[in-house]
Amino acid sequence: MIKPETHTEDRVVAKKEAKEKFHSSFKAWIRVVAFIVAAVFLPEQVAQAVEYDWRVLWHNPAVGAIAPSYLKDLGNIDTALAIRNVLKDIANKPITAIKISSNLTINLDNPLKMSNQRIEEIYEWLKGKPCGTKSLYDYLNYSGKQVAEGDIAILALTIDILNDVVKPEGNPGVIKTSLYALSKASEFFGQKLYPVKLDANSRTHELTNNLVPFIAHLNGDHYVLVTRVTEDKIYFSDDHREEFLPKEKFLNTFSGYALVQGLSLKGTVPVTDSEAKKVLGAKSDSSNSWTPTAPQKQMQDYSSSVMQSLDNEISSMRSAAENRFTRDIAISVGTAVALAGISSYGGQWFGNGAYAGMNSYTRYAITGAATGIVVNKMQTGDW
Repeated sequence: MIKPETHTEDRVVAKKEAKEKFHSSFKAWIRVVAFIVAAVFLPEQVAQAVEYDWRVLWHNPAVGAIAPSYLKDLGNIDTALAIRNVLKDIANKPITAIKISSNLTINLDNPLKMSNQRIEEIYEWLKGKPCGTKSLYDYLNYSGKQVAEGDIAILALTIDILNDVVKPEGNPGVIKTSLYALSKASEFFGQKLYPVKLDANSRTHELTNNLVPFIAHLNGDHYVLVTRVTEDKIYFSDDHREEFLPKEKFLNTFSGYALVQGLSLKGTVPVTDSEAKKVLGAKSDSSNSWTPTAPQKQMQDYSSSVMQSLDNEISSMRSAAENRFTRDIAISVGTAVALAGISSYGGQWFGNGAYAGMNSYTRYAITGAATGIVVNKMQTGDW
């Protein structure tokens, strides 16, 4: 389980680093791993299969090696363009695996066969579309690892395209990412997450802080990062925003699929690669909201009942306010009349000399007592 550092010096250093503008590590890691073929060729095909030597990427250049031009300036490269370049590098070559890092290799079912026209179609399809990697970005951030969100998107989308998970068809608002791709991407960034499934009983009894932080897959094809579990609430990060749901409601939305930090966690069952490739998710959008809802008719009835209840409550409050206002006006007028009478006839009641001789405090006391009598009588309805 990932815990924040407690050392004061570490916190000071972290704070200073946080103030500095973060620059993507994209250029560094793509130069090292480059999504470029560095593994699994027939020995005699190596020279013909790639247009540059992989040793350049590992800072061990060979004579005559050529690095692709698009690797020279990656600071501002976008996801769609990077993936187009990756596909062009490996398409129609005898490649069945891609070494992403020194300890991670992506195996392909078959070498990628794709025309330049199809690659351009994919590029056009990808442009400007967000994908379902925000939860992994939040997880890495939560773990204290600074990674550019675009780097994660490029890696995850490339993995899905190469495994024929993402099919560039139609015009979706967002591109869904597989649980498999997120797992492989997390491994690349040094925070290995395992695809698992919690059965119905485990979801209720084992969904505790022992699992957090973990990426949860929700009904409606959506991912969130669960950060805290209490007795009655689930706290999570959704689209980089901290939110929470009542535990029961969250469990009703939770598909059971998740990415967790270990395979030995109680209540979890490992998911095969083939199954993980079928679990897709993305950020929520207007056309595909992850939030589960009741049937439309039930929602309409509920909405109507709520609005009717609010209307009745507002009407009741308005009526009470009007009655109160009328009563207050009546009390004010009655009090003014009573006080005027007291002032006019005080001398007659007590005798002009006696009343005039009273000090101001005595007169105020008499006036206050009279006012109290008037207010009480009008409030109780006797007058």
